[in-house]
Amino acid sequence: MTKNHLDKYLFIEFKYGLVDPHPIIKSGANKLMVAASSKDPDFEFLNTVEKAGLSVGLCTNAYQGECLADPASLEELKSRVEHLVKQNPNEIWLDYLRFKSRCIVKGEEPIDTHKPCKFCKNIKREDIVTDYYGQVRKLIPNSIKFGLFAVAFIDEDYPVYKLKTGLNYSRIKEHVDIISPMLYHRMMDKPINYIGKYVAYLREIGYKEIIPIIQVKDMPDELPDNYTEDEIKQAYEEAVRPPSSGVAFFSWDHAVEEGKTEIIKKLFENQ
Repeated sequence: MTKNHLDKYLFIEFKYGLVDPHPIIKSGANKLMVAASSKDPDFEFLNTVEKAGLSVGLCTNAYQGECLADPASLEELKSRVEHLVKQNPNEIWLDYLRFKSRCIVKGEEPIDTHKPCKFCKNIKREDIVTDYYGQVRKLIPNSIKFGLFAVAFIDEDYPVYKLKTGLNYSRIKEHVDIISPMLYHRMMDKPINYIGKYVAYLREIGYKEIIPIIQVKDMPDELPDNYTEDEIKQAYEEAVRPPSSGVAFFSWDHAVEEGKTEIIKKLFENQ
């Protein structure tokens, strides 16, 4: 895929309430990842961006319960997906379809997961997670792409992570159309070239459509933002290198907050 055909996504959080769609339409993005976990996104916003030709994907967390293996968690997952299907988006994106854990964060241990409980103490976690991805795939019509937000670990580097979270990307790939690894390299305390390295890793294990999602500011929110325009550009260039299918920015809300929307626009327009 040449650079001219890359998909350019913005993640919209609605972090501060309603969002003005017009700067987003002019940003150079051609696709949106729109948060829809706690409530439906603003209808007028969606209508305006879709009329302008932007493709809309709706994003949700998989469940809120304590244990993924709890049958109530599966019912909640199905309910969330079925609700999004009724909205007829171009894409449906799932996050946290794994046993509870956090992303790899600078200065913290990479494993902080749900401890075995009555629902999961005698099961193989990756069997449950893989099965749930298969069940979700059956709920989503072929006209809607199914996307996965991925914790960006490599098995050889963090072998216990797959065991604890249940995420076996080699098994999950048959159920999803797109994967978006969360390559927030500064938060993970990784060099910029880890972005390209991880995209190549996903291609090696069989993913065809890969959209690395990269940060706009330093995270978590309580950190002062020292992420410069030059480093954002470097991360962007790393993210769009083949075999990448495109790039996503997390998030537009952060860009507005830190006055970085013009940086995104410049990068998108030059692609």
